[in-house]
Amino acid sequence: MGDGVNPYLSVYLKALHKGLLNTAIAIGAGLSNLLAGVVVNKIGSNSAFLMLAAVFWFVVPETKVKSSHMPSEVVEKKV
Repeated sequence: MGDGVNPYLSVYLKALHKGLLNTAIAIGAGLSNLLAGVVVNKIGSNSAFLMLAAVFWFVVPETKVKSSHMPSEVVEKKV
């Protein structure tokens, strides 16, 4: 306690970061609905679905296919 650091500062910063993150998530959720509505009205629902699929394909890492994650029997059949 003699190092001169306020022990409540880290708690305050954690709360601030959580608040900023939650605010960003809420803004993103609202904007995504707005953007999807605009795309559906202007282009159509099929285009909105394809846009969402493209976002998942390029942004979400679980959708990327890597050969190292393939089962061994599938790799052996390819050769």
